[in-house]
Amino acid sequence: MNRTILLSLFFITLFSSCKKEEERDTQRPVISNALVDGEDHDIELTAGLDFRLTALVNDDRNLGQFKVDIHDDFDGHDHGRIMAKWADVIIEDISGTEANIDRMIPVPQDALAGPYHMILRALDAEGNESEFVQMTLIVKNGSEPMISVNDPDLSAEFPINRNDTLSLVGTVVEDVDLTEVLVSLRPGAVHDHGRLSAEVLFEKDFDLPGSSDTSWDMQLDGDLNIPIPADAEVGDYTLLIVAKDSQGNLGIFEAIIEVI
Repeated sequence: MNRTILLSLFFITLFSSCKKEEERDTQRPVISNALVDGEDHDIELTAGLDFRLTALVNDDRNLGQFKVDIHDDFDGHDHGRIMAKWADVIIEDISGTEANIDRMIPVPQDALAGPYHMILRALDAEGNESEFVQMTLIVKNGSEPMISVNDPDLSAEFPINRNDTLSLVGTVVEDVDLTEVLVSLRPGAVHDHGRLSAEVLFEKDFDLPGSSDTSWDMQLDGDLNIPIPADAEVGDYTLLIVAKDSQGNLGIFEAIIEVI
């Protein structure tokens, strides 16, 4: 084989290799504008009703699938008779470089009240997977414990000085039986990822071992007078109160406390 033929074969092979490299799709699809009933946070759903999920999915070449994974975000400490925790996986074929997701998703009638995660993912035709989008859904079914904080007014961000005490006046009420109340004051606002440098200011688990505990008083039963340390880091903290009943339903109360 002469030199000209060898050079021709070399350049053909090199060109073919470069072309294959150029054609290989390595770019991930992107999910944006994900909304549930028009909201991206503070999403409350009612058992037995549908909700609307909308999102936009883009890819540089060709889309393949859109996936929805719904599962509970409970802590696993179940008490007594347990109803159904909601779980669902939905896979939808999509194509082209852009897809508008718009679908109605039912919440089961017998879903336990409490927090759930909805994870959104997209695949393109080459199998590249998008970064996931996570949304928190709070399901209510009418049987969850009712949490009321009467004082202070926590309907908006509540400021408190360091070296002061956050005294909570209120009740937790349940028709059948309360089993547990968890209270915490943790760094970070409700929808951010917290401040790793700040420490948890308060965390306590109150067990109610009786079989007919229908109310719990924050002062009489919990002595919820939370001291704010003089050296606490200034910033937002999330006050989280979670109450469980004997069926496994969770009532949830969240508020922002600003340490100043």
